[in-house]
This record gives sequence, C-alpha cells and structure tokens, in this order.
Amino acid sequence: MHRVSAWLDARSAPVVATVLFAIAGLGYALLWATLAHRGWHSYSDLWNSAGLSLSIGHGHWSAVYAPPSQLDAPPGFEFLLAPVMVAGHALGLATTSAEGTSYKAFGLILAPVATVMAASVLFALDAVARRWGYSEVRRVALSLVAGLGVVSAAVFWGHPEDCIALALVVWAALAVDRDGVGGLHRAGWLLGLAIACQPLALLAVAPVVARFGWRELRGVAWRLALPTVVVILPELIVARARTLHAVIDQPYFPPGESSTPFGHFARSLGNGMYSGGTLRLVATLAAVVVGYVLCRRRHDLPTVLFVMALAFSLRVVLESELLGFYFYPVIALCLLLTLRSRSWSPFAACAVASVLCVVLGNRRAHDVVLWWPAIMATTVAMIGLAHAACRWSHPASPGDEEHRPMVGTPQTATVTRRKVAGIDV
Repeated sequence: MHRVSAWLDARSAPVVATVLFAIAGLGYALLWATLAHRGWHSYSDLWNSAGLSLSIGHGHWSAVYAPPSQLDAPPGFEFLLAPVMVAGHALGLATTSAEGTSYKAFGLILAPVATVMAASVLFALDAVARRWGYSEVRRVALSLVAGLGVVSAAVFWGHPEDCIALALVVWAALAVDRDGVGGLHRAGWLLGLAIACQPLALLAVAPVVARFGWRELRGVAWRLALPTVVVILPELIVARARTLHAVIDQPYFPPGESSTPFGHFARSLGNGMYSGGTLRLVATLAAVVVGYVLCRRRHDLPTVLFVMALAFSLRVVLESELLGFYFYPVIALCLLLTLRSRSWSPFAACAVASVLCVVLGNRRAHDVVLWWPAIMATTVAMIGLAHAACRWSHPASPGDEEHRPMVGTPQTATVTRRKVAGIDV
C-alpha cells in the first residue's frame, strides 16, 4: 500500500489531470452535447471502435474491416478495449448502437474509460518532466494544458489511440536515452505496440533508433513488426483483400473531412472515395529521412523529442484530409519542450497556440483559403517556440542534463521514480 501511495504521490500532476478530464469527458457527454444537440453525444468514432472491439472479443474477425467499419489502421486499440466491451456485453449492458437508445447509457462507462486510456500520454510526458527535474508547478501546468487535447481526442473525436501511441513512443525515447543500447530492445517493443495502435508512430521510429548501427537494429526490426502482425493477422486470414484495402489505401470521403491543398493529389478510389494512404506514405518516408539525418549524430532526449514533433508536423502539413486530433502529438511534445526555457513565456505562448489549434481543429471546415493557413500557423508557432526553448536551455553535452537541476527546480529538489520493466513511468 505504501508503494502505491508513493507512486501516486510522485505522479500527482498526471493523476489529478486524468481524474479531472475523465469527469470533463463525462460532463461533455451529459451536459454540453445535450444543450447543443438536444441529445446525448454518441461520439461515433469511439462507438465504431467499441463495436469492433466487441467483434474482436467474440472472434468475429471478418467484421473488423467490413462496412460500416471506418477503421483504416491495425486494430491495436480495439484489442485493448475488447475486454471492457465483452464484460459490458456479458453484464447485459447495451454495448452497440444497434441495440437502440439504451446503448447511450454505456457511454457513461465508455467515455471515461477512453479518456483514462488516452491519459497515458500525460504520464509519459510527466516521466520526461521528472527526468528533466521540472518543478511541481511546471508539471501541473503541463498535465492540465496537454490534458485539454487528450479529452478532445478521446471524447470529442473518439480517437484515444493517437494519445496511447504517443505515450508509448515517448517511453521508448526515454528508455533509449537512459539506458542506451541496453534500452533498445524495450524501446523496440514499445514502438511496436505504438505502431499496432496507430501507424503514425512510424514517424517517431527514426529519431529514437538513428544513433544505433545496423547490427543493433536487426534485433529490433522484428519487435517493431510483431505486435502489428499479431493484431492484424486474423483479419488478413479471413478477409485479406478488404483488410489490405483498408490499411494501405485508407479510403476517406472528402465531404466529411476538412480539406487541404494536398487533397488534389489524393488518389481516386471510385464512388466518391479517395486514398489517404498515398500521401501518408510520402510523409512517413520524409519523416524517416529527417529523423535519421538530424538524430544520427545528435541524439540527446530534447533533440529526439523535437525531431519527433517535426515529423508529426510533416504528417499534418502533407495530409490530404485533416481532423482535429491529428495535431495532438505536435501539441503535447511542443508543450513539454517549451517548459525547458527559464521563462514561462514560451510555454504560455505555446499553450495559447495549442488551444487555438484544438478549437480550429474541432471544426469540420472545408474552406482551404482561410481554415488551413490558420491552423498551420498555430502548428508552425508551436514548432518554432519548441525549437527556441530547446536552443536556449540545451545542456552542453547529452550527459549534462543527468547531473544538473533544470529550470524552475530548486537545487535541493529530488525526483522520485519507479521503474516498471525498466521503463520510468
């Protein structure tokens, strides 16, 4: 019991933020959506994932990518959610929209569960903040501001998997930064799990592993692939063509998404559908090159995290269609990095830009002329502030940050850590 109390006390900032935003997500479902739409908000994408999770739990693999499924990624998150959905179904709760309006009562469980799962990213960010010796006040500010994007992604959009993938990616970077080649295998597993939840994690692989030689990387490659193979193999066996079409082509319907200038380059799939996978492949290849070049020689943790933010920015810039939760990885990493400055000003400016980005992103806008430049301006501002903060406060050498107090932290401050499977969480 003492261990649990000490663990919670050391991570009080993300714990409190998780509780607050789980309540906020529930409040959105019950109050705001009721006032705005005269009915409970059903966060359709989250219910889509919930229905697929129930199918996975019952072994109905052919349903995962079958219409009306909107899934275009490996079902890693759906595997994680499956026990919750199977338990709810076993208890007699209405767990799908096909069961009438009573299914919305299950949203009282689903919304907080999704928020708590997505809030894992707050613990990952806090692990880095503790490693850098951030003061308690800075850690609280980080958790609260970053948590706004968590509840937006998890409840408003119904996509907690992006936050979960980012959490795993940050923990992977932390494992390698602390243990070097000794942490590479753990990082490989974490990155592999992140990719299985959301393939955007591929953008972060190069910055984490660029420092290592090909001999070390050979032992990591299969760890990167295995989790995705495990979660997608059953679907490939029973419905190969449909699964490959969903995961590779990643079809989308332009009138239902926010337009971008690159939408004109999307490949037509017929029947009004277009491929989002083509430009995402271009963004992934560009991010791999950028990550390898920038982190091959300089691979301290601030640089690795900044290059990750840059890679995630390339993804949103080159997207043929945009949704608000796509921006969250950029927001979270830039907030973390701007706190490295001795002044609060970069963080405050980044927080304002992040809130504007969330507000703009939560609109399904179709006017490229006004909306796209505005939301890209917030992204550029956050990246610029993060880069400046890293430059101003960067230690003389990668090892220096292990032995010096960080900004905003008294000389006598101590950092409490607990290692789980070698990972500082």
